[in-house]
Amino acid sequence: MRQIMSHAPKPPVSSSERARRDHAIWQARLEETSWKEIAARFGVSQRQAQRAAKDAARTAREAVTALDHIEPLTVLREIIDGQRTAFASAVALTTAADSDNGKVGACRAVGTVGESLRDTLVAAGLLPFRQEPGPGAALALESEARTVALRLARAAERAGLDADTILAAVDAGGSALPARTG
Repeated sequence: MRQIMSHAPKPPVSSSERARRDHAIWQARLEETSWKEIAARFGVSQRQAQRAAKDAARTAREAVTALDHIEPLTVLREIIDGQRTAFASAVALTTAADSDNGKVGACRAVGTVGESLRDTLVAAGLLPFRQEPGPGAALALESEARTVALRLARAAERAGLDADTILAAVDAGGSALPARTG
């Protein structure tokens, strides 16, 4: 039986709106909604709803298939190369731009692109994770430095060196170490 739509024609739908609608129709069908209910909900004929669901399913399959051909390391290299190029261009423009406004804009771009590059490198595991300094950051850093110094002192003792001299030098910022001879 043929369904006849009795309302006025609708204005054309953009391709992105159609894709979203088709996906919603496909999802409704996956939830076992009847074609009649889907057609009524989306204001299309049952046949149009069936075509939309078929198109959305094909698009989803193609998207998954396309991911099979992606080389993650190649993509990451390309992202980093692009960000490095953008960063270098922005740095060059901080002095070479034709106007002061251009130089200021380039300085802003250096910060923005540099931050993006750093975040990419952190995400890739090529730089350590950067934490925002909190109120205890200085204390934590001092504690870590003390731990490293104590480990160095223990290693120095095992090597036959005077640990007290090493610790005094660490406390003095390195200036208390005896001069090296020979």
